[in-house]
Amino acid sequence: GTRHSTMVGAVVALVHAGFGDQEIGDAITVAHVKSVDGDRPADQTARVVQNAIQWARDRIGASLENLDKDLNVSDWSIWS
Repeated sequence: GTRHSTMVGAVVALVHAGFGDQEIGDAITVAHVKSVDGDRPADQTARVVQNAIQWARDRIGASLENLDKDLNVSDWSIWS
């Protein structure tokens, strides 16, 4: 429904903005749990948010924190 589409849109925007998965999960899960209160258990809602983060990450790419680890780059200023 509309709430799910809104949550996924927020997740995608935050992934694009460079936020880490934990930051996104913490913020979006709280808001989405409130939005579906009474319709779905909180633990199931948290899994839905984590699935959305993974889906977005698979399509957009690694977070900046993971790029640091994957590429062994300690100073990204060389790219700016």
